[in-house]
Amino acid sequence: LSPVCLGSLRRAASINAEYMGFLMDLSTNFVTAMTVFYLPMMTDRSRFLFIHGSGGYKTQAMTQLTHIASRGSVVISANNPGITLRDALDLGGGNIPNQAGDSRIILDIIRNPSSNVYLSWLDGLVDASRIAIGGQSAGGNAAVSVQDEGRVIIPMAAGGVLTEGESHLILGGEIDTVVPYAAQQQSFANSTPVKRLVGYRASGHLGVTPDMCFVGRDDGGFIAIAIRYGITEAILFEGLYDGCEDFHLSPEVMWPPLNFATSAALEEVLMCDFTMGPLLGNITQFFPDVIHEYQQQLV
Repeated sequence: LSPVCLGSLRRAASINAEYMGFLMDLSTNFVTAMTVFYLPMMTDRSRFLFIHGSGGYKTQAMTQLTHIASRGSVVISANNPGITLRDALDLGGGNIPNQAGDSRIILDIIRNPSSNVYLSWLDGLVDASRIAIGGQSAGGNAAVSVQDEGRVIIPMAAGGVLTEGESHLILGGEIDTVVPYAAQQQSFANSTPVKRLVGYRASGHLGVTPDMCFVGRDDGGFIAIAIRYGITEAILFEGLYDGCEDFHLSPEVMWPPLNFATSAALEEVLMCDFTMGPLLGNITQFFPDVIHEYQQQLV
């Protein structure tokens, strides 16, 4: 095992601890707020950077990010100006998005937290050698663009070729009408191992971050709520909310297999815990009504 593995605490699959969340308003031009989740009693944690999609926001995958944090990682997610839900409803707000550039700045800070007054409390709590990066849609494309900065890369409902890092987990929805599932299949075919592809049955563009379908669901969803309150421009972005119809799998059904796949891929590299990785090959048997396709190439 590598020194990183020898120095790591083995994480049990049954961890279910409270997390602490901090909202920090950063006086910079690339992010309006950052959210950090972590497990208080652990030290020497790995880091996971999540990058939201077009019309998204830093907590658009709250359930998944909380799960990752509960298993021992520091999870960091930021609002990227020009591409958030607020920007979409304001038709851009004049900001030009640069998610890859934003992410590199954030990664520089979290590698050296003592250099930033807002994140200096993380100094000594994180391991700079254990970083993973994931994102949904445009955020997934940004994760691919900065793949040289992470050991595990997880693009969700996105595309691109993955050749950097140690492990790649590609997630997609079978009936995504924004970024067709064929794009994820092509990404898997063209990427280098270790690589895995998980396709989710009856799942649209937001199926891989289903919190966006869960929040406001009882009131008709984000678009309906916005229109109800006079934000008529919201109708222009209705297509981005693909995945929230009754014929799509519900968030409650999607969360367990999503959490299973991400935990398995992250922990075998970042925590040197090989408990779940080998089981990922059986995900179709574990969730036969949810998994459309699973492929892997480990060598």
